[in-house]
Order: sequence, then structure tokens, then C-alpha cells
Amino acid sequence: MSRRQRDEYGVLHRSRRTDPEFRYLADDTARLGTSKYRGHAYFWNYEYRHSLRNLWVGGLTERRDGELLQKLRRRVHGDFRDQGLELAGESPAHRLIVDYWVARIEVEARACVGRTTYRAVRA
Repeated sequence: MSRRQRDEYGVLHRSRRTDPEFRYLADDTARLGTSKYRGHAYFWNYEYRHSLRNLWVGGLTERRDGELLQKLRRRVHGDFRDQGLELAGESPAHRLIVDYWVARIEVEARACVGRTTYRAVRA
């Protein structure tokens, strides 16, 4: 099957590895564990999936939600690295870092709800 070929049911299948639309994800996966991580690729343990996949704040535009979610992931990733913790690990130290940054980013997200222009609040 080529890169953008339909199967027998008419479903369009695209490869995340070769499709240019998903190239940013492959590039970011290569950056895991470095200071150049951008906040797209998954690195966390199953335990923290709900905290790091979505911001549970209503009223944000899709763009603001995405920007804040990337910021959250970059901060958690950086703190895991700085503390010498395994990126996919699970421990009380991991939980403390995740909870801290989720709380900080949610405060910033609530401050953005209803704004027509986006001005980042320093976290």
C-alpha cells in the first residue's frame, strides 16, 4: 500500500513515518531526552496519561490548548531530565513533578479563557 492509498473499504491510510503531515511527531520523538524536545511526542508512564494528554479546562481555543499542553509537556520533560528521573518511570517524585506543572499550567489556562488575544502568563 502506498503512502496515501485507500484500502478495500475506502479508508484512507497514511503512514506516520513517511507522511509529511506527521513528520513533526517523528522529529520530536528523536528529541526525547534532550533539551530540544518540543512537547509533541509521548514519553510518560501510563499512570500520568490523563494529566499529560489533555488540559481539562473548558473555553480555550484549540490553538491555546495546544500551546499550553506543549508547554506542560516540555516543563515536565525538563524536570524529569534535571532530576535524573527515567522519562517513562513512575514514582512519588514523578507524581510530584507532574502535579506541580499541571496545577501551574491550569492556572495559566484559566487566565486565558475568554481572551481574544493571547498573552502568556509566566509559569
